[in-house]
Amino acid sequence: MSTVVDLHMHSINSDGTLNAEEMLYMMNDLNVDFASITDHDNVKVYEQIKEVDIKFNKPLTLIPGTELGCSFEGVIRDVLGYGIDTKIIDNFVSNRYSKENQVKKQKRLLEEYKRVFKKVGIKFDEDIAVSRGNKSEAYITIYENLIKYPENIEKYPFISKITLFFWNYCSNNETKFFVNESMDYPTMKEGIELIHDAGGLAFLAHPCMYRIGKLRTLQLINHAMDCGIDGIEVMHSQHTFDDNLFLAEVARKYKLFKSGGSDYHGGTKPDISMVSGKGDLYVPYNMVKDWIDKVRKIKL
Repeated sequence: MSTVVDLHMHSINSDGTLNAEEMLYMMNDLNVDFASITDHDNVKVYEQIKEVDIKFNKPLTLIPGTELGCSFEGVIRDVLGYGIDTKIIDNFVSNRYSKENQVKKQKRLLEEYKRVFKKVGIKFDEDIAVSRGNKSEAYITIYENLIKYPENIEKYPFISKITLFFWNYCSNNETKFFVNESMDYPTMKEGIELIHDAGGLAFLAHPCMYRIGKLRTLQLINHAMDCGIDGIEVMHSQHTFDDNLFLAEVARKYKLFKSGGSDYHGGTKPDISMVSGKGDLYVPYNMVKDWIDKVRKIKL
């Protein structure tokens, strides 16, 4: 029986829809061997896991992780941290991203999305609002509202894909849909140094998901290497087979560690399943074994 690995997923503590207990039960049902819950700018799930009592079918190894949003040329580029001391990360994010500040930020972002979308003729309800301050709350709130209007998708068919629309258009500063969400985020160098200070390894998350072309993707990877990145996420639900081959070769050439995961969010991204992604994802243990045994773990 093959080793089941999924090192990228999100709980309700960031922008997922399942809590710690629900995620552990799902991992148990899927016979997961190695997993990491990598909430955006958040590690609260690892305290919550301590309160969960589950009789597992077989041993489960959790790699304490997080996904830090980092600013890069006016856009957000994510960095995954594995094997981290969660207390160090929690201290940083608690100070930098207080609940009050995050709510204010999401309110500012929602107003900016309204301004940009109104300008390009996207219809939405003016009275929609945000209040929780969760990662991507502004975008998800306005997106769930605008897709209620068929004329939006008739005018801009690419809107129908929530992830594609965000990364290819709203996070692309070359399009008229661009909204700068990188305000208040640390630089990539700061994010990587934080992960290292927490005793972890830093991986550039889903480099090909941004769909910026191979040349600019290589420039992004080179910048990450200049900042001290340890590896790159090769396998991902939004990567194609060719993306996987390209990133694996880049990792080999530059002697970077490799990682992979589904980027499971539950109901937020219903087309992506834990472990299997869109149905064809497989993260081989051999791809990660050269580093996964060296980092901090939680045995369940």
